[in-house]
Amino acid sequence: MPKGFIVLTGTGIKDTREWVPSATEALRLVRTHMKLRRPGVRIEDERGNPVSFFQLQEIAELNR
Repeated sequence: MPKGFIVLTGTGIKDTREWVPSATEALRLVRTHMKLRRPGVRIEDERGNPVSFFQLQEIAELNR
């Protein structure tokens, strides 16, 4: 089970990396970025492996 997640947003020229300690907080942050129509929202676990939005939802449900 991942202990933290990194949410990346940007186009490649200007990227923003935000570390969050739990899946529920990462899910909230990703939804906020999607509502703001930020380009290129990506999610990674603490090791740098990509995590899909649906995997993040499943992890958040398991942690409740």
